[in-house]
Amino acid sequence: MGRRFKTILRILRYPLLLILGSGVLAVLPLLSVLLAIAVANLGNCSLNEGMVNACQIGPWEVGGLLAGLFVAGWWIFFTLPLGFLGLALGVVWAIAALNQERRRRSR
Repeated sequence: MGRRFKTILRILRYPLLLILGSGVLAVLPLLSVLLAIAVANLGNCSLNEGMVNACQIGPWEVGGLLAGLFVAGWWIFFTLPLGFLGLALGVVWAIAALNQERRRRSR
């Protein structure tokens, strides 16, 4: 890696972590829903938000767990705006850090 690339990576380390963390936070509820759907399909079970359905997979009854994972998807209405806010703040932070470094080098 070149010296300039390492410098830019050092400058953008924390803004990029904020952007990545915000993206992960934003999609966690969606991953919960997808996991519940995949496990319900694996066990040939019915899954809905209105009630807990019996779902036997091997020796385990996972109907309540699947219903909880499925309903947790509603958290996306809270986490998605937070993810977009983190994305916007990370981009602004990255631009400000790069401008500050550019001004420091031009002196």
